[in-house]
This record gives sequence, structure tokens and C-alpha cells, in this order.
Amino acid sequence: KLFFFLAVSEIVFLFFVWCVVRYREHRPRLTLLSLLVLSYMGLYLFSGFIGENPTQSFWGSLDRSTSGLVWLHLGLVFFMLIGMFPSQKSWRAVFTVSVVVALLVTTIFFLSRIFPDAAILFGKSKDGSTLGNSSFFGTYLLFQIGFGFYLVLTERAKQRLLASIATLIFIVALLMTTAQAAKMAFVGGCILFPLLLLLSDQKSRAKRMAGIALLFSM
Repeated sequence: KLFFFLAVSEIVFLFFVWCVVRYREHRPRLTLLSLLVLSYMGLYLFSGFIGENPTQSFWGSLDRSTSGLVWLHLGLVFFMLIGMFPSQKSWRAVFTVSVVVALLVTTIFFLSRIFPDAAILFGKSKDGSTLGNSSFFGTYLLFQIGFGFYLVLTERAKQRLLASIATLIFIVALLMTTAQAAKMAFVGGCILFPLLLLLSDQKSRAKRMAGIALLFSM
């Protein structure tokens, strides 16, 4: 899976370079978020190069997929995404595709639970559908729950209903996994999200103060 990701991101990057040279509107902009991503990548690589084994820290381990090489590719993907999808409408399309794919992945997870004896098909999934283990699958579901909830808040009525159903399916799948850390993160997110809504309310000072008070009380 890691080699597939590295290869595809490099191939797409070649097309992206051609696109930004020809179409100015797709050139990534340096925003606060992009500067923070660049800073993180720079610090990650710098700490690896001054460590005990720079070669190991750059090439990393295939089992954990953590290395400077992987982070360079993740950075490329980030800047390609913000360049090729500059509008909210285009991001909704990306999230919709991601949610549809996640439904297929989650279906495989449910099938592995219903038919546990089908070792040829599901024996190596380790309760993680196509992602290899439950920890990876739980983290994947957290992102899909966030994407689905975003679509619930921004799409039209029919699409909102479908997004709600998909989000509920992802939540059920997450609760069925053995990914305890992902479950705890989900519970924490359910508590933190309403606080962030209160803090981001620019019209009501009382709500912002209530959000601040609740945040500090935690």
C-alpha cells in the first residue's frame, strides 16, 4: 500500500507541475495553514537529519510508514489538493467520493464480522477491512465521520440525508472495532465540537464566554 501511494503521488505530481505552469489559478497559495504544514515538514526532516541515524529516519520503516520520505510525499499531496480544489464546492465533491469509497471499505468490515470463517477473504484484515489492522481502520473512520458530518451541514436535503446515513454507518463501524484510541478520540471530538461551535459564534458574546468557561472547566 505504501509503495502504491508513493508511486501514484509522484505520477500525479508530474501532471500537477504541468497544470500549474499552464493554469495560474491552480497554483497553491501560501496561507497560514500551508505555512504551518511546511514548518512541520521542515522540523520533522531537520530532527531526522540531526538524529542518531539520519538514513533510518529518512527511509524509515515500511511497517509503520513513518519516515521523511513519506512526509515529503504527504506534503506534495497536500499542496496538490489545495491547488487543484480551490473552492468549497470542489472540496464537497472530494469528500463525497471519499465517503462513497469508505462505504465500500466499511461494507467489507461488516462482511468480515458476519462471516468470520471466510479466512481466504478476511483472514489477514485483523479487524481492519482493507487497511490492515483495526488501528488504521479506526483512524480512517474518524476522518470519514468528519467528512460525512461536513456534508450533512453543507449539502442539500437529499444529499444531506444520504450523508447522515453514511455517517451513522461509520460511527457504528467505529464502535464495533477494537481501535480503542480511535473510540476515545471520537468521544473527545463529540465533546469538543459543541464547544468550538460556541467559541466560533461571532454574533453572541454570551455563547463565546460560555464556550470559554466550559473549555477551561474540562
